[in-house]
Amino acid sequence: MKKPAPICFITIFAILLLGAGVILTYTNYEKFKEFSWQEIEQRLRENEKTVRERLDARRFALNMLSFNPYIVDSLSEENSPQVKVKIRSYLLRINQKIGFLAIFLMDERGNCILSTDKRFEGKNYGFRPYFKQALKTGSGAYVALGVTSKKLGLYLSTRVTSYFGRYGVLVAKLDPRTLLCSLAPLNSHGFSVWGATYNGILFSADRDGFYSFEKENPAQLKRILRNRQFEGVEIKSLGFPRGSWLELTRKGKIRVKSHQVEYLSVMPGVFAIVSIVSKDFLPLSLQMLRKAFLFTNGAFILALIPLIVGVFFFRRQYEDLLKERQEKSKSQYRYQAVLQGNKDGFVVMSPDNLVIEDANDRLYEILGIDKDKGLLNGKPFCELLAEEDKDRFKNRLTGDAFQNFELQACMVNGKGEKVPVIIDFTRHESSDSIVSFCYAFIQDMRKGLKDAQKIRLLQTAVEQSGSSIVITDKNGVIQYVNPAFTRITGYSAEEVLGKNPKILKSGRHDKAFYQEMWQTIKSGRLWHGRVCNKNKKGEFFWEDTTIAPVQDEKGQLTHFIAIKNDVTRLVELEDKLNQKVKELEGIMEHAGVGIA
Repeated sequence: MKKPAPICFITIFAILLLGAGVILTYTNYEKFKEFSWQEIEQRLRENEKTVRERLDARRFALNMLSFNPYIVDSLSEENSPQVKVKIRSYLLRINQKIGFLAIFLMDERGNCILSTDKRFEGKNYGFRPYFKQALKTGSGAYVALGVTSKKLGLYLSTRVTSYFGRYGVLVAKLDPRTLLCSLAPLNSHGFSVWGATYNGILFSADRDGFYSFEKENPAQLKRILRNRQFEGVEIKSLGFPRGSWLELTRKGKIRVKSHQVEYLSVMPGVFAIVSIVSKDFLPLSLQMLRKAFLFTNGAFILALIPLIVGVFFFRRQYEDLLKERQEKSKSQYRYQAVLQGNKDGFVVMSPDNLVIEDANDRLYEILGIDKDKGLLNGKPFCELLAEEDKDRFKNRLTGDAFQNFELQACMVNGKGEKVPVIIDFTRHESSDSIVSFCYAFIQDMRKGLKDAQKIRLLQTAVEQSGSSIVITDKNGVIQYVNPAFTRITGYSAEEVLGKNPKILKSGRHDKAFYQEMWQTIKSGRLWHGRVCNKNKKGEFFWEDTTIAPVQDEKGQLTHFIAIKNDVTRLVELEDKLNQKVKELEGIMEHAGVGIA
């Protein structure tokens, strides 16, 4: 009857030993993950992908911001201090949400005209490569120490085009050290991760200062000082042999000075991640793990098999779930960025009854509705239209699965006033109701109508002017004449377009007269004088002429505008008056002789 006691003891001992073995095996497995270079390399690549995705997201946000009306308007015209404060407050909110250090806008000469940091405004950063790259290719990036802030920054830039064709560059400054924070936990046990520039200057998230990868290279330091990339700081050296940086960037992984070094390019030619591992680190760790596994695997291999299978299966499911969640999050982020960053109003509707499901902030601005006081979601889209346009909109709708059309109509704002807009409507239906939806872009036409009215007014003034108006290119080739020109000269517009104004020469003025005129206007100055010309019939006539040069935004001459008034009658009267004066002078002279 006492035999079961040893069996119970053995069973309890086996259970305790099994538990100790499971705990030890699990602990060693975690250590294996921590110290195994393959696992470290995998984690590093995953984190590098995360850093790349963060940069792509911020680049996408910057590109969307470049189409914001606030930014485009700032490039088109000078903003008042009140408007600048409002735009700066808006950009500061974006800074906090996205994680930028600063956002600033430069004109085409590199002058900072707007910034979240007032210290940047008024200064010229046109020498920076990110400015030149953005103007040339549309986007750019650069890692450097701030000229004004003296803080390390990763600068992302994108070209901005105003409504009048002017160019500028919108720049967002990031702290590249924060991008390395996700890699910082790996910086232990002889393993370190660095951020690197294209020319081999390294920096770390947990270490101050800047380091050259290779031994001190005077030529390299001279180039860095010349382009002001790291102005005013001491650059130390990690001591690797000269030429090893070029070899690393070419091969991606090298062994040098008992270290294994790997190069991961995050932004080619701009920013990379460099990992440095001691050569003796992994063998020492694997030797410890080998002893631990030799002690435990023999006894608990059967217990480990289901555990490993379970961990692998769970990890596979977790990775798939995490990937799916990341894809959904990325799609949602992009959707919101496009929705809110669009310069036009945007609305998403249900396909059956066109009930509004979502609308961007720009539509609320167009309609003058406070989003905090009342949402458009849940309202039929047709209720936003003016009464006379509701039927016109409904008549354009068809039962097709895909439909797209534009309609000029009026919407009713929060005050009951009509707002002229262009509605770009699209319907997309599918057998799957989840992917069926309708959407519309709403373009505010109020500013466009005002601009068109000003242009028509200016055109009418020119056409009906009693003065002869001639516009030529910079070479003097006639581009436009108004009706007064035709009336005075007898030449129709078709007869003179593409020709030089010398067809009107009368021969009354010498060569020096015209040379002085051209020298004046080509130097960018206004010329005024009286010119004798000859009309189509060969008759001479006099004109008081003013010629003004026209320059583009770069200060280059593009056209000349001449405004001329016919003063032939005045010249004739002046000649007659001068003749009478001479006659009177002659009479007085002879009368004086007779009196004497």
